[in-house]
Amino acid sequence: MYLFVPVGPDGRWRVNNTEEVPKIKNGEALPMAFQDVYSKKKYVSAVIAIGLNKNPKKPGIIIEYARTMHEDELEKIALQAVWNAFKRRKNFGWELDRVITLV
Repeated sequence: MYLFVPVGPDGRWRVNNTEEVPKIKNGEALPMAFQDVYSKKKYVSAVIAIGLNKNPKKPGIIIEYARTMHEDELEKIALQAVWNAFKRRKNFGWELDRVITLV
């Protein structure tokens, strides 16, 4: 699933990725998974990869997956998806600054 990191009135929202219970402030986006997978026999993992644009006036991409595979492999898939998303939008001036992953 692809979601956009929104751009607010003062530029792109900050991503709050604290491990503690977050206190959300105006202009912050809190990443969360939407997919769910369960299995009584297989290992299940989930990952969120957030690609941030170098230009804070442009949005970024949030990609999330949940699968019956190890999180290291799933993280590689999510990272590749972020790089591909930015590559496809290169003509729109998108340039990948950094990627935040949560597994």
